[in-house]
Amino acid sequence: MSKIYKLSQLVKKNANGNNNLGRAFGVYELIALNKNGSPRTLYRAKGRDDRGILYIGRSGARRGRTILQRLKEFWKSAGTNNGKYSHCAGEHYQRLRAPNWVPLDCVGVRIWVCNQTTNAKRDTEIKQVEKRRIENYARRHKELPPLNRSWPK
Repeated sequence: MSKIYKLSQLVKKNANGNNNLGRAFGVYELIALNKNGSPRTLYRAKGRDDRGILYIGRSGARRGRTILQRLKEFWKSAGTNNGKYSHCAGEHYQRLRAPNWVPLDCVGVRIWVCNQTTNAKRDTEIKQVEKRRIENYARRHKELPPLNRSWPK
């Protein structure tokens, strides 16, 4: 998980299914970006997060939602088109009035794609990676990322 993609370009670029994200499952991090595309520093309960992590989430093979579907759900929930595209982080983004301090065009994404071949193994590994990333974040900053509302099970 090192390359950062701009969420707006990723969602629009993949609207026509011209990329493998439409079939991929894994873990993603939503990142606050500066205007130049670098991660924005966020001040947390303990220290600063120089990686700009807003949310750590996952897609799941069992429910059939790919990384791209989850990103589109966030995009639509965080924007003005709420409704059937519900994503809890997108709704929380609106409640916190996050568009005032991190506009949607300044949200980036880091992606980790799971390469397991069976749905059961894939879901287990994805859950473990998400849980480990959230726990590491919380250990470092003494709180969850701003748009995460609960601990993974």
